[in-house]
Amino acid sequence: EPFDDVYELRVAPLLRVTPDEGWRWFVGGSLTSSGEPDADFADTLAGGGLAGASFEITDTFRLGAALSVTTRLEGGVFVLPIPIIEWDITDRLALRTRERGVGLEYWFTDSWNAAALVGFDRREFRLADDNAALPGGSVTDRRIPLTLAVTYSPSQKMIITARAGVELAGRLEFHDMNDRQVRETDLSENFVAGIDARFAF
Repeated sequence: EPFDDVYELRVAPLLRVTPDEGWRWFVGGSLTSSGEPDADFADTLAGGGLAGASFEITDTFRLGAALSVTTRLEGGVFVLPIPIIEWDITDRLALRTRERGVGLEYWFTDSWNAAALVGFDRREFRLADDNAALPGGSVTDRRIPLTLAVTYSPSQKMIITARAGVELAGRLEFHDMNDRQVRETDLSENFVAGIDARFAF
């Protein structure tokens, strides 16, 4: 195997501003450490920022854009433009941008909804200096997840989501310690499941 278990720890504060004129603004930053447990900690770090805005065109339609810029473990930066869509098609059906994707949501009650989501997922991991296959190198992992999710949100300060689905078009890119790509390989479809819990104060 080219690497063993990997970890990811991410801190990402976000500031939101919602004036009365229909605009919403947000800006944030992120610091991520990801890699094999024995990798040099300083070499696992990547940082970046996110900024965007949206405008309420009608009572049921909001449109905007954001830009994410992060450093890459193999050098340079990764820039990702993000469209922002919030469209209440009916009282219970909505099309909304979510983190790393877009989802079609249906609300059964004020607290419960189900969503079909499609997105883009990209992660990088630093390999340990004693890695037998690629010492001190890095791996870039790209996938397109298709998931179904059920969310319970009794208030805006508490959101719990359970999800299951499949990841398609997966690809791993391997870089050596000098940030040169040495190999890439396609991945088979992969089943995924998880639970997210978010609390605001």
